Amino acid sequence: MTKAVYRKIITEEINNNKYVCYVYLINIKNRGVIMKKIFLPLILFFSFQTFALTNAEVRNVIQTEVVDLTTVPMQVDSATKMTDVYVSTRGIVYEYNISADQDALGDISTILTTIKSNSVQLYCDNDAMAFYKTNNIDAFYVYYDVSDNLVGLFRVSNFDC
Repeated sequence: MTKAVYRKIITEEINNNKYVCYVYLINIKNRGVIMKKIFLPLILFFSFQTFALTNAEVRNVIQTEVVDLTTVPMQVDSATKMTDVYVSTRGIVYEYNISADQDALGDISTILTTIKSNSVQLYCDNDAMAFYKTNNIDAFYVYYDVSDNLVGLFRVSNFDC
C-alpha cells in the first residue's frame, strides 16, 4: 500500500481574526475514517477563539475603563446631552437626550442615519476602538427627546466594519 501525504493550508477570516489550519490529507485506504476520528476533532479544537474575553470580563473592563470614568450628564453639542452610560451583556449603552420635542425634529431617520454612519466610522477606523473590535463588543446608542420619548436607537458592532 502506497501512502502519500499532502498538506493543504486553509485560511479563513472570521470577525477580523484570521485562522490558519493545516490539513494533512493522507492518500491511503480508509482515509475517511482517519479524517473523522483524528483530524476533524483537531480542526474543531483549534478553530475556536481562545483569546476573546468572556461576557463577564468584557463587562468588568467596560465598567472600570469607560463607565466609571465617564461623567454624566455631559453636553455633547448644543442640542444633545449624554445622560447615561452603562454596560450591557456584551457591550455598552449610551443614552442621550435631545433638547427638542420629537415633533420638532423633522425627519429623524435621516438624522439617526447620519449619526450612525459617524459612529460606525469611529468604531471601525479609530485605533482607540481596537479593544471593542477584537472582543466583538456592541455599542448601543439610545436617543430621547426633551419629554423622554424614545426618538431612536441603533447598534454599532464589529459586523458594521
